[in-house]
Amino acid sequence: MNRELILRLASCDYLQDARNIVVMGATGTGKSYLACALGMEACKQSYTVRYTRMTELFEELILARSEGKFLKFKKDIAKVDLLIIDDWMLVKLTEEESTM
Repeated sequence: MNRELILRLASCDYLQDARNIVVMGATGTGKSYLACALGMEACKQSYTVRYTRMTELFEELILARSEGKFLKFKKDIAKVDLLIIDDWMLVKLTEEESTM
């Protein structure tokens, strides 16, 4: 990553363009730090931000489904301007998770 790219991401233009960012790299390289920094900048610019780990997100989805609140939960997630999902695909999905 270079300075120009970081500044471009800090502008949050990708949110206005409904674009996604995927941060990939080896363990310990600062992926979570960068994602959180982008989230903080988005908050400063009045965007709504939600941070979650993938395992926690699936736990919430499973709970919402069991309580009959699955569609409401999905709608609530969709309202967020920036959803940061950390630890994406670090563990194998269960059959139930893969059908969500």
